[in-house]
Amino acid sequence: MKNLSIIVCFILFAAGSTVASELDGVWNLLFDFDTHPHQNNLILKVTGTEVTGRMWADDVYGTYENGKLALEFPYSFPYLPGMRGMARFDGELKDGILTGDYNVCGWQGPFRATKAIVAPLGGAYPIDGLWNCMISVSGGPHSVGTTTAMLFSFKQYGTEVTGRLLEDDVHGTHIDNRLHLEFPWTDPYFGYAEVFKIDAGYSAFDDVIFGTGTWGEDEYTISASRVPNHIVPVEKFPAGEKITKIENISEIDGVWNLLFDPDGHAHMNNLILKVSDTIVTGQMWEDQVHGTYKDGKLRLRFPYTSPYVPGSRGMALFEGEYKNGELSGSYEVGTWQGPFSATKAILGEPGGSSPLDGLWNCYVTVYSGPSAHGSTLPLLFNFKVDGTEITGRLWESDVKGTFEGNRITLDFPYADPFYPGQVKNLKLTAGYGAFDDLITGTYEWGEDRYTIIGTRVPVFVW
Repeated sequence: MKNLSIIVCFILFAAGSTVASELDGVWNLLFDFDTHPHQNNLILKVTGTEVTGRMWADDVYGTYENGKLALEFPYSFPYLPGMRGMARFDGELKDGILTGDYNVCGWQGPFRATKAIVAPLGGAYPIDGLWNCMISVSGGPHSVGTTTAMLFSFKQYGTEVTGRLLEDDVHGTHIDNRLHLEFPWTDPYFGYAEVFKIDAGYSAFDDVIFGTGTWGEDEYTISASRVPNHIVPVEKFPAGEKITKIENISEIDGVWNLLFDPDGHAHMNNLILKVSDTIVTGQMWEDQVHGTYKDGKLRLRFPYTSPYVPGSRGMALFEGEYKNGELSGSYEVGTWQGPFSATKAILGEPGGSSPLDGLWNCYVTVYSGPSAHGSTLPLLFNFKVDGTEITGRLWESDVKGTFEGNRITLDFPYADPFYPGQVKNLKLTAGYGAFDDLITGTYEWGEDRYTIIGTRVPVFVW
C-alpha cells in the first residue's frame, strides 16, 4: 500500500474517566519527509506538565505547559526496520490542532496533528473498541514486506460492523468470530481510494484478530491487538510486582509445542489447553479450541485458519492420547491428514519484576530472503529477565539477549522444525511498549528477514 508504512492509531477513554488535559488522547499525525504525506499515531497523556504516551513501538516522553508541547524520545523507525534514533516534536495546541516542527532520525520539517475520530465507547460485542492492526504486504505492485500499522475503531450492532479508519467509514460483518470488512479507503500516501477487503478471525482466548486483506491489487497478512480503552500509565509493572500462578487441575493444562506434517515439512504451532471437568478449551493460532478430555483421551474439533496458507480455513480434528508426558495421535486439517505429536513447552515461572517476563505469542512474516515473501508463522517466546540479561526458550532452543531501555536484542542459535537439521543464529531487534503491552520489531534467521509482533499470553493458561 506504500513504500513507507502508514501508521494510524486511535484511542478511547474508559467510561467515567476525567480528561485531565485537552492534549490527552490519540492524534492523527501528518508529516512530509519525501514529498508525500505520511501518517503516524501519537498517543498522549498529561500529568501535571509531564507527558507520557506511545508512538509506534516506543514510549513517548516530554512536557506540555501553556499550550506548548515538547517531546523527545528514542524512536524505532517503522519504515526502515532496524533503524533507531532520537525523535523530537516541538509544537503548539491552538483551536484543537497541534502544529509545529519535527526531527525524526535526521528527517525534519513541519507537522500537523488532529484528534482521531472513534466509534462510541463500550458495547456488548468483543470486537467493540480500538485495534492496533499490523499488516505486511505479501503480494501486489507495491513493496513486498512493507510493514504498516493501522488502528481501526469498531462498533458492532447485531452482525453489522461499523467504525472508522482515518477519515473513512468502515463497514462489514462479524459472525461466528469471523470478521469480513469491505469499504472504500483513501490512502494518504497515494491520495486515491481503493476498496479495502479484510477476512479475519477473532479469538476470544487471547483477544487477537488475525487474517488477510487486499487494497486494490496489494495483498496483506494482518494481525491486531486491542488498544486499552483507557490511557494506562507507562509504569505498568512496578518493580517487584509478581503474578500469582494458577495451579493446573489437569496434566494437559498449559502450552504445547505441536508438530504435524501436511506437505512434507514439519509444521509447528502452539496449542494452549485448559480442562474443566471433561471440557477442553484453548487456543491454536488465531482460533479457539474446543473438545473433550477423559481417561487420557483427547478429542478436539474446531474451525481452523492456517497460518501457512493465508485465507485457508476449514475444520480441524485432533484425536490423541496423553502418555508419559506427551500427546500423540492423528489429525485432519482441511484436506490434510496424518500423525501429530506434542510436547509441553518449557516455560519459566510467570511473573517477575520485569515487564518482559512471561510468555509471548509472536506473529512473524517474511519480508526478504529466499523463503516465500508474505509467509506468516507462529512463534512462542518465553522470557525471563535478570538485570539486563534475557534468558528463555523458543521451541527447543535456549534464548539469550538483553533488555535495556525497553529495547530487546536477541542473538542465539535456533533450530527451526520446518527445516530439520538447520541451526542458524536468530538475531532480533524489537521494542517493548509498556503503553499497550506489545512487542514489535524485526529479526533475521540466516538470509531470511522477518517482521514480528508479540502479544502477551494470559497467565491463566500457564
